[in-house]
Amino acid sequence: MATVTEPIVGEIIPNVLTDDKPKNENIAETTTETKHIETAVVDTETPDKDTSKNLDIKNIFGFIESFKKFKIEATDKENTQNNGKMFENFVKDKFISIGYTDVSSKKKNIYKNLIDDIKKVYNSNMTIPNTRSYKCEKILIQQPNGSQKTPDLLLVDISKDVIQFQPIEVKTGKNSATWNNTYPKQDWIYIFSGNNGVTYFLGSSLITDDVVKIFEEYKEIRKKLAAEYNERLHALKCSWKLVDYFKFEHTSGVNYKKDDMCEEREKSVDDILLKFTGLSL
Repeated sequence: MATVTEPIVGEIIPNVLTDDKPKNENIAETTTETKHIETAVVDTETPDKDTSKNLDIKNIFGFIESFKKFKIEATDKENTQNNGKMFENFVKDKFISIGYTDVSSKKKNIYKNLIDDIKKVYNSNMTIPNTRSYKCEKILIQQPNGSQKTPDLLLVDISKDVIQFQPIEVKTGKNSATWNNTYPKQDWIYIFSGNNGVTYFLGSSLITDDVVKIFEEYKEIRKKLAAEYNERLHALKCSWKLVDYFKFEHTSGVNYKKDDMCEEREKSVDDILLKFTGLSL
């Protein structure tokens, strides 16, 4: 008799039927369903919305832990743009495998108003009312604000009355992330790949309101100072101007994977995705 192996999230599902031909109608139906699931998981370009609902995902923790399967060689070049993009696409495909529809760059303009509505409340709320009557769907938008701006990924779950969203940033580094000129956002999810493996956390796990206040005061002072000196340069009618650039960095010794708070930080993400993805324990 034919046997069927239950699909594992994020992995390619082989043809597990042991008989060449189905013995009865029920087995034939199982064959079709198994192949259908295989397509939904592997074909990330055009996922089948209906078949994605057939995926029997029972454990949110197993889904999140699958991020930790990502491996890159721990070399001096680990924090290169190439490896960062590879990891970003890996994370994107994981969410597509549980039923989110990938919005291609060509179709991003269709969701421009939606993205603009979400941007207004990025840092204060993770839901907005569906006042524009968007159709109900679960979508994933990669680089919704362009390649040079955050976030890397935007999960959007549209229902009749409410739009729920979750920004996600994908980071690579040795022991801690490179933040450049943006610091962690309180309610955003960060998925980090480093020399010691993959971990994930909310921005609020790394930064407090007091630190954010100091950062914002510093940014405002530098902004005003640059404007003042650029006015003086303009008065000289010269061809120069000041472009202010600075970045936020951790002090030395920070290691996301090897400190005592790693498990607690990950738990906060588990709880959010448990609600957001609708997966059940």
